[in-house]
Amino acid sequence: RGSTRIMRRDTAPRALLDWGMASASRPVASDFTAARRTLLVHFLSVHGIAGVAPGAYRWRADRGELEVVELGDTRAAAELLCLRQPLGGDSAFTAFHSTDLDAVLRALGARGYRAAQLEAGIAAGRLSLAAFALGFGATGLTFFGAAVSQFFATDAACMLVTSVGIPAYRNTP
Repeated sequence: RGSTRIMRRDTAPRALLDWGMASASRPVASDFTAARRTLLVHFLSVHGIAGVAPGAYRWRADRGELEVVELGDTRAAAELLCLRQPLGGDSAFTAFHSTDLDAVLRALGARGYRAAQLEAGIAAGRLSLAAFALGFGATGLTFFGAAVSQFFATDAACMLVTSVGIPAYRNTP
């Protein structure tokens, strides 16, 4: 498989978001996280998921549910946050894997940034694999860090972004 390069602006089933985010947000067994804990918080820009109003959300991994940050069409904002890359807004949802960097640095010292980045990479990889396993697509994107924090009204720093949705083409084997 390869990263999805073009997505259709269609509605995807709720299972794509629920299963994908449950997979992505599972704690990573490591020496830098306490048992059953994670360094990350995941913010979502939801554009086309069945039964979910478009808007900005926080994924509550402890409950497996969404918490509203702000409702409304966020496609244009997500595209802008992703350095004006269309995939940020064309997706069914875009996940912004973030961390409270000040707390992580206090707890882990200089190693904290690398630990958070590693966990974000694993989360992004899990989310992509879940999307492909369900017959959908995903890709990682670059982003405007400070703008992401401002958009989601958080002090958390974005580490990585994963755009998830319906490919506009069929991948070759």
